[in-house]
Amino acid sequence: MLRNIITKTICDFIQQSKDKNCYDEPLVGFANACDPIFMNYKEIIGDFHLTPQEIFEAEFGNGSFVEGTVICWVLPITKEVRDSNRKEKSLPSREW
Repeated sequence: MLRNIITKTICDFIQQSKDKNCYDEPLVGFANACDPIFMNYKEIIGDFHLTPQEIFEAEFGNGSFVEGTVICWVLPITKEVRDSNRKEKSLPSREW
């Protein structure tokens, strides 16, 4: 239920934006903050990359993290805007 409320809030925010015609509906995802995939980022991006647990404990103190959820959202550019930009050779299109 809470995921639906968060997703709706993000989508409503974009819908009310003056730039709403540039984006398709946001993609919203949720992940367990303890998912081991976040450790892979240290190898993929660099060992300086912090896991959700490391970020939380840096902010609130070591040992304070129990569990949590990572919320990620992406604004997909509309096909019309992508097509307009594809035609350009040196600068982004006005729509982009």
